[in-house]
Amino acid sequence: ELVTIVIPGAVSQERRDYEKVLQQLGDLKPDAGDIQRKCKVVFLGKAKGKELRSLQKFEKNQSPFISIQYFTEKVPQDVFDDWMTKADVLWCPIQIETKFMSSREVYGQTKMSGNIGDAIKYGKFAFFPRDYKSEFDFIITHGENALKDILSFELNKSYDFQSEFSKKKIAAELEKTLNSII
Repeated sequence: ELVTIVIPGAVSQERRDYEKVLQQLGDLKPDAGDIQRKCKVVFLGKAKGKELRSLQKFEKNQSPFISIQYFTEKVPQDVFDDWMTKADVLWCPIQIETKFMSSREVYGQTKMSGNIGDAIKYGKFAFFPRDYKSEFDFIITHGENALKDILSFELNKSYDFQSEFSKKKIAAELEKTLNSII
C-alpha cells in the first residue's frame, strides 16, 4: 500500500522546516519496522537554493520504500489540485514562530496557516507540529517524529468536512457572531 503525503505550500525555510522533514525521511529504517508500507512525499511548492540542493541530495540516496517529488518551477493550479486530491494526508511542517515585516508571528495564535484552508477545501487530515493550537478534529498534532505518526495514522478515518463547513452553517455562525458584536 502506497501512502501519499503532500506538503503544500511554497518551500520556505522561514516558515517551513524541510530540513527536519528530510532528516525524518532519512532516519526511517525498513528493517527496524519503521516502514510497513511505501510512501511518496510530494513537496508541493517551488524548491530553490538550499532547499532544492537538499532535496536533490536526498533523492540520490533515498530508500526504495520512500520516493519524493518536488518542483523547480511555480506549481500550476491544476497540478496543485491534482496532488491535493491524490493526497492521503497533508504534512504541514511549519515553524511555529516566524516574522512578518519584522513582527513576531506565532502560528495558531497570531497567525493562521493557509494549510487549514487547504485541508478543508480538499477534505484531508493535516499533521502539524504539537505546538500548533487548533480545535479542529482534522488537525492532528504530531509528536517528535511526525513521519512515524503519519505512517501509523489510520488512513480510512473520516471527517465530515461537507456538513462541518457548509455555507449554510458558516453563514449562521457568522450571523451569530456579528449579532453578538452589535
